[in-house]
Amino acid sequence: MAAVNTRRQVVLHVRTLDYPSVQHALFGRLSDEYGATSYELRALTSATLSCAGCGWAFPGSYHNSLLGMYRSRPVVGISPAAVEFGDTGICPRCQGTEIILQYQCPRPTEVTKPSSGPTSTRQERASKLIVDHVERVVKDRPDLMTSVAFRELTSTDTLDFIVNADAWPSPDGHITFRAKRLNQVIVLVSLVGTIDPSRIRNLMPAGYLPELDRLLHESGLRPGELDAAHVVLGLDADGRTAVHLAYLPAQRDITFLTPWDLLSDQERNRGSKTS
Repeated sequence: MAAVNTRRQVVLHVRTLDYPSVQHALFGRLSDEYGATSYELRALTSATLSCAGCGWAFPGSYHNSLLGMYRSRPVVGISPAAVEFGDTGICPRCQGTEIILQYQCPRPTEVTKPSSGPTSTRQERASKLIVDHVERVVKDRPDLMTSVAFRELTSTDTLDFIVNADAWPSPDGHITFRAKRLNQVIVLVSLVGTIDPSRIRNLMPAGYLPELDRLLHESGLRPGELDAAHVVLGLDADGRTAVHLAYLPAQRDITFLTPWDLLSDQERNRGSKTS
């Protein structure tokens, strides 16, 4: 392993199949030094991987495949090449078996926040919508989550976190998220300023599943560690609210849930809708 280390930048040249252990070691070191919620640790989830042979920057699905996220459970929208890459570590373009990991941590800058957010009444209404939505999901899919996970996802603390999260799209229009780790579930929340599914889909030109793939990668979640819930909360200027939910059980033999209205036409053709 070769390394270049400056104060806020690390470049590592490693064997591709060594990436999971290297990532785990970096995660532990940054967590110990800066804290589990630090900007320095979150920056690790945005580290780039590229082939040392041809320079191709691997998509997020390739990162997650190396971490074992697709083993034992097929994921709709993930290419077979990405799945195979996790097993072989061989670049599909040049057959290389080594990668360059680039970690950069510029000092955090101030981000302009929306001028207005949900009022107390709106927060209460959003909380009720979330609980109602989760209850409908569990009624349709009782195998999806445990009773403990259900209580965690619908607890007052979790609902307060969701409706108060500063997780609006970035100035360049990218979906962002905030995460809360519980005992059985990690909750990712993204806020959008519309309840129109087509406008939300416009924020995800590659499709919802690649976007979810990116968010899970950036959250630092390891395969099988926790259930993952992604709540997309739509809040428009007229005071209307919409809730969309994806839920991925840590248990790999359970089919995960995706928000049907946010899927692209191609993604819908690969799945089936539940009520």
